Amino acid sequence: MSLSLAQAETQVREFTRHDEDTRVTQAQIRVWLHHEYRLLRSWLQDFAPSLYLVCSDEVAIAAGEELQLTSAESTFERLHRVDFLVGEVWRPMERANEVDVNNHVAGRFTFREEGGCLKFGPDDLFSGTVRVKYWGTPPTLEDDDDVFNLPFIMELPLIVRTCGWTYKRDFGDDTAIKAAYAEADLMLYGVGGSATNPLPGSVAHIMKQRHGTHRQSSGLRRVMGY
Repeated sequence: MSLSLAQAETQVREFTRHDEDTRVTQAQIRVWLHHEYRLLRSWLQDFAPSLYLVCSDEVAIAAGEELQLTSAESTFERLHRVDFLVGEVWRPMERANEVDVNNHVAGRFTFREEGGCLKFGPDDLFSGTVRVKYWGTPPTLEDDDDVFNLPFIMELPLIVRTCGWTYKRDFGDDTAIKAAYAEADLMLYGVGGSATNPLPGSVAHIMKQRHGTHRQSSGLRRVMGY
């Protein structure tokens, strides 16, 4: 059973011994829970890239036209890749050169992110059908029964990191929150592990095994235009 908003608040109160007082309000705890929830969901984009990918509808692009990322069906957070349709086959598109966006090898098409838009190149030449794969920001939970869309093994790190904010409020400095984050990192990476070297049995290692398919990044190269 997924962790609900009310259950998460109850756990934070029990762990921090605020279950029988009103010194920490419901609103405060829920703000901290949502803050950590979004951070962990962003963290999962690297360790479980296939888990929360959203794919846009097919979009027809005319020559010189751009695509507003804010029009995505889910709140856009981070780009995974852009594909374009060649016949009946979707092919990944190359990211434009950062120094000279129109420095194209002959026959190739590119995209770039500018001001919340996707622009396609060579400028005014590309036309076709595209789709965007991206990660979205999870919505804010509002009702007690709303659940955090996290794998089960991510729920305890969520609670522990949220407890750190409660401790910071209690003691007025960052010592407790740093300790809470350190405790959560032991779960995420294992004792002696790190983001670049998560140890077997850690949350990061497990998530990579389950959902860590090779991420065809938005920087993919050597894609021919057709």
